[in-house]
This record gives sequence, structure tokens and C-alpha cells, in this order.
Amino acid sequence: MILENTERNVMAKSPSRKKPTMKETVQVINQIIREITSLKTDVQTMTGILDMYIEMNGDTDKFNDFVNKKLNVEGSNDVRTNEEGSTVAIEGSPQD
Repeated sequence: MILENTERNVMAKSPSRKKPTMKETVQVINQIIREITSLKTDVQTMTGILDMYIEMNGDTDKFNDFVNKKLNVEGSNDVRTNEEGSTVAIEGSPQD
């Protein structure tokens, strides 16, 4: 059985979606910015809580050594304090 190329055999085009307006695009981008800002705040809060927990247990040096080992960073001077006061490991760069 051979199907002929008739109107019934050709898939109907779905109604095309209209392009978003500039206002809609700006609204979506602003919402994304708000969500990212919220996530950044949450991450900073969690980082601060983790830092306080490590400090409370007195394991700061042990934790720094663990992070350096996991990131394959040589020396103990490769763990820095960022602007929020959290410790971060910087691979391959000397401490300022």
C-alpha cells in the first residue's frame, strides 16, 4: 500500500507561538535576576553557617587540610578568606 501525499497525510502545522514582547522579555530577565540573587544569598548564608560550625568545633586547620587534599592543592597557604569571611581554596595561586 502506497500512501499518496494528500492533505490528510501531511501533518498539520501546529499554531505557531507568538514572539514575546520586549516587556515580557524584560520581566522574565528581571525574575531570573531576582531568583539568582536569592540563591546567592542562600549560599552565602549556608557558607557562613558552615564556617561557624567549623570554628565552633575548633577544626579549622583540619578542615583546611582536608579541603587542600581533596582539591589536590599543595601547601596550607592555598586556603584563603573571601570577602564574606569564608575560607575558599584557590588552586595554584599563592596567598595574598
